[in-house]
Amino acid sequence: MKDIKKRRRYKRGHKVLIPLILYFFIFAVYNSTAQSVLPVPLDPDMRYGQLANGLTYYIKALPGSKEGVSMRLVHKVGSNDEREDEGDFAHAIEHLAFQSTKSFPLGIENDERFNSSGFGNYKVNASSGRRNTTYKFNIGEPSPEGLKLGFLWFKEIIQNLTLTKEDIESTRGEVREEYLGKVGTQLAYSIASSKMYSRIFPCEESEEGLLDHYDYFSPEKIRKFYEAWYHPKLMALIIVGNIHDPVDVEKQVRSTFSIKPSKGLSVRPQNCDSLYFEKAPQFVIVERKIDSNKLIQDKSAEGHLIFRLPEFQPRLESIDRATKTFYLKMMLDILNERLREGSEKYEMKRPLIYDLYTQDLPSAMEIVFSFKNGAGKETVKKIAKVYHQLQKYGILESEFIKAKEKLLFKLDWLKEDQPEYWLQEIDSHFIRGEVLPAQKKLNILKYVDDLKMKNLNNFIKEHLVKSPEDIGFIAPAGHEALSFKEGEVRFWFVDALDENIKPYKNTEVKTLLSNEEVKSLEAVKFIDKGIEDFGAEKIILTNGVEVVILPTSSNDPVSQHRINLHGFRIGGAKFLTEDDYWSALNASQIVSNSGVNGLTNFEVNRILRHQNILAGAVAPYIDNAEHGIYGSAKPENLETILQLVYLFFTRPNMNKLAFENWKSEKIDWYLKSSADLYAADFNEARRRDLGDKNLQNSHNRRHLPAGTLGILSLEETDYEKSFNIFRRFFGDAEGFTFLITGDFEIDEILPLVLKYLGNLPGPNLHKMPTENKNSTFPEGSTFQELSNKGNLNMPNISYGTSFIIKPEDFYDWKERMKIEVLGEVVRQKMWDLRFKKGYGLYDVSARGQMNYNLRRYEIHTYLFCQPKDFERLQEEIRQIYSDIIMGEISEEELSGAREMVEYFNFSEKAIRLGTKINGLYHHYRFNYPWTDIGRMSSFTKELNREDIVEVAKKYLEGENFHEYVIKGN
Repeated sequence: MKDIKKRRRYKRGHKVLIPLILYFFIFAVYNSTAQSVLPVPLDPDMRYGQLANGLTYYIKALPGSKEGVSMRLVHKVGSNDEREDEGDFAHAIEHLAFQSTKSFPLGIENDERFNSSGFGNYKVNASSGRRNTTYKFNIGEPSPEGLKLGFLWFKEIIQNLTLTKEDIESTRGEVREEYLGKVGTQLAYSIASSKMYSRIFPCEESEEGLLDHYDYFSPEKIRKFYEAWYHPKLMALIIVGNIHDPVDVEKQVRSTFSIKPSKGLSVRPQNCDSLYFEKAPQFVIVERKIDSNKLIQDKSAEGHLIFRLPEFQPRLESIDRATKTFYLKMMLDILNERLREGSEKYEMKRPLIYDLYTQDLPSAMEIVFSFKNGAGKETVKKIAKVYHQLQKYGILESEFIKAKEKLLFKLDWLKEDQPEYWLQEIDSHFIRGEVLPAQKKLNILKYVDDLKMKNLNNFIKEHLVKSPEDIGFIAPAGHEALSFKEGEVRFWFVDALDENIKPYKNTEVKTLLSNEEVKSLEAVKFIDKGIEDFGAEKIILTNGVEVVILPTSSNDPVSQHRINLHGFRIGGAKFLTEDDYWSALNASQIVSNSGVNGLTNFEVNRILRHQNILAGAVAPYIDNAEHGIYGSAKPENLETILQLVYLFFTRPNMNKLAFENWKSEKIDWYLKSSADLYAADFNEARRRDLGDKNLQNSHNRRHLPAGTLGILSLEETDYEKSFNIFRRFFGDAEGFTFLITGDFEIDEILPLVLKYLGNLPGPNLHKMPTENKNSTFPEGSTFQELSNKGNLNMPNISYGTSFIIKPEDFYDWKERMKIEVLGEVVRQKMWDLRFKKGYGLYDVSARGQMNYNLRRYEIHTYLFCQPKDFERLQEEIRQIYSDIIMGEISEEELSGAREMVEYFNFSEKAIRLGTKINGLYHHYRFNYPWTDIGRMSSFTKELNREDIVEVAKKYLEGENFHEYVIKGN
């Protein structure tokens, strides 16, 4: 299912003993009068208790943890506990906890004690959902002062939020903008979806009227909600990490939090699970409103089949509950795979399956599917056939093995020396009643590893015998789904039993190349050009392909043993006629969707899945001025990746049905995606007005325009032209440069490189153009109101500013780092508009960067604001620039800016996502100097206020300044 609550922030002995062990180890058993956990022993290394006022605490020491200390205050109240006129109050109070309190009159993040330890040492955050609200205080370098400060903030949350009128008014705008930011252009769908779910699940709320509620709810009502629900009995304090003296910390907890509540607890959380399972089966149809002004309309309907699983409630006294949980996960995974396989055709949409328990809903399985007008009956019956086939014939051994491997991988993803593992487990213990004894994870892994296929098949036969209890449809006016009758839909599902359902057969996993084809490709000779100063080895193959290989090492377990590849050559859409422009840019996606070597895209992806390689691991592209191909894999999968690279050059498919499917998928994504289309449309319009027609490059991939411009491009894209352009650009490889980085030895990968890259076609039959250095600098300061090309219903205004700057020296990497830090300083100050000045903003963005293609510096900002705030925010942004030029940069802002630049460029995650291979690319593509990452990191850390003010005075000039706005039609 899509996020039902889009406005919510969401940010695991002896064989005969294992079932009994798991019964006690996984789920708490509740007595008949209270929710207190029976004495199933907790991990003996954990300190646990309950104060006289009802507050529960957990302390788990992880000696030597490099992640400091993580503290949580978990409140067992969320949106499930809101009444009709209290919509989003639990979420609003979560925001208000960052506003004024008795001990933090300016808010925790503006308190001198919070900031005096140095930026980044203390970090606070919070989230709210259906069952609970969680407040987070993390300490990077453990200290007594950090513990005391975190304890004080949590204590304030429990009983000392001031909830002033000014704070509530500010928060009113924040939560409103967060909701709009998350639903994006899907407001009508989100409202319809919430109406459907509110009629199925007793504790769900309809979002109809929510925007008005945000504007007009009474401050007194939210104060009463806080007074009623914020009581120690409903709360738990969790402390996990590098704790030197747990006994002393426990004493501090008892002395700090032994507070007397101002009054007793007068409310009780609803048992939403029981209310749901006691409710009669539901059949719900909701009409989705259509914005008739929108560029294109979503005319499809969405169906929901929900199968209740009351036996999987976490609080039932059943030994079966423990042992069946893992069977359920495997069954859902196998059913999901079969539904995927059944829809692997260019004219079909894939149904999705969800375990609703993982979304804090009552335990149930949901299948969600979309269908065109007239296809409802056929779609339901296709799903029912897959469902009944699994129930009738069971699973195959290959499916069982794969599902078990996936489950074991998920269960073992977080390690017991990681704070996040314990935070999740303790949270489940307190909120859901799942118990947490010693060696829980070890016993679970042993049990899952010992699961038998026969038992899983018996489980499937037992649990797939029924039809869905709850059925829902969301459809636009005029769609057949609005007239469906409950009896006929339920009959469609049952009627599939009477049809001839044959046993499931494994879909054949083909090979990219046959054994004979692989043998026919011989490793070619090469010219060794030596080793660069920075350690990269450069070779030239006989077909004119240049290969640069840079082995790297990493301490990041995700980065270790991974290889990144990027091949590129000058020549792109700008060198073609204007009529061919979009056919060229879209060509790579069209070919990727068509497949290679006679294999469909679905067959190629099946080969990749079989080897645990993500779809899209190899991605060709044609940009404005260059074309190329990306690849990423583990060393054991490198040959598969190189085979796919070879086939894109030599044997791309031409498939008209795949082309039509590609267009349909693009439109479907545009209509149904919750991505921020407002920002996408704004950024594309701004970039093009500033003379930048290159594709955006992030996470080591090129991205076609995601918003309305991408949809408009479909009419300008010709199928045959796209294929012929792709063949022209990739039909030979002379002049290509391939960059390869990763955790490997050169001798290990060189034979495969010579075999596959060495046999790419050449010499160059279609000479590629020589690129002229293209620099674009718009003249003078400008203000432009851009067109709302998609006729999107915009409740807010998109507003942004840009500085376009000509570098004094394009090759000066130190100046580039200063520009990046300057951009982050701007972003730090923009957040103050929300957190210090009270503007109703959910998200803001600012970035300083080098645009290598256009050889210029850029500083961009963007925000999505209420119309009433626009003119004031326009002045606020201008004032931010003036303040920076005048040197008004706090140490907190500068430290935060440096830390963010460090994270985006030099962290293990940044390196994993392509810092090193991008550095190689900039060096070989733009002749930009190669600079050691450690050297750049050290330089960035030492930048001071004077350095940033200097570049601000140099570049933040009026003639470089441009403003843009998009308003609703």
